[in-house]
Amino acid sequence: MRLESWLERERKTPTDFARSIDVDPSTITRLLPGDAKRQVRKPGREVMAKIYTATGGEVSPNDYLDVELGVSSHDPESAEPSLARA
Repeated sequence: MRLESWLERERKTPTDFARSIDVDPSTITRLLPGDAKRQVRKPGREVMAKIYTATGGEVSPNDYLDVELGVSSHDPESAEPSLARA
């Protein structure tokens, strides 16, 4: 699940969420899609660990990878990348 979807579902603002995990609000804002001029960034390890913990694992590092898994990102035992075999 992407962070923006989780925030919407939980009815949390990026600022409130940032404060709850003790990071600057701009850090979270940079991870969310905005206008077409702004590039969405990927979180660093420390911030990702805080996001993962705060969301109960619903937002995981896999959600920021450009790999199509075809399974729930928080079920690592069933995750297999969808790669074409020759």
